[in-house]
Amino acid sequence: MQQAKSLLDEMIGKGILPDEILIVCLVRKYYELGNVDEAIKLQTEWRNRALRTELLIRWFLMQELERG
Repeated sequence: MQQAKSLLDEMIGKGILPDEILIVCLVRKYYELGNVDEAIKLQTEWRNRALRTELLIRWFLMQELERG
């Protein structure tokens, strides 16, 4: 995850902004790994940047809950 976060930071540094799918995938992985604080931090950061991830994150989380 650290490598993925570093790549995200590098992209942003070069002026390449990620889409909702990339952010949701990172947030989802943080949740899967039990790193809820980082998941919330990343989601909040991008919400503040006006990237709407809530619906996609809810969908991914519901998928995980259904899998059990």
